[in-house]
Amino acid sequence: MADNPGTPADTPFAEGNEAFEKDLYACVADINKLLPGLSRRYDMAVVVTAMAEHVGSALKVLMRAKLCNARQADLAIQRIEDCAFPENTTQH
Repeated sequence: MADNPGTPADTPFAEGNEAFEKDLYACVADINKLLPGLSRRYDMAVVVTAMAEHVGSALKVLMRAKLCNARQADLAIQRIEDCAFPENTTQH
């Protein structure tokens, strides 16, 4: 990925990147297979908070390794917000 902020369309986090979207939904399906086992071991609030910790740490590592920049990390965070709060998606 480029080291400049760029526009949303030039990042894999953007809507419309078909290869990224395909891999994204395949990965989501794989993660979904893990959730029943985790929910038997932990309260779902713990699971979701642990996932948030993991995502935040991963974004930090990606930025330090220059595999994404702050704008691209922000797009990933916006995607999380859009999933969690779909009624607010028109604000972006």
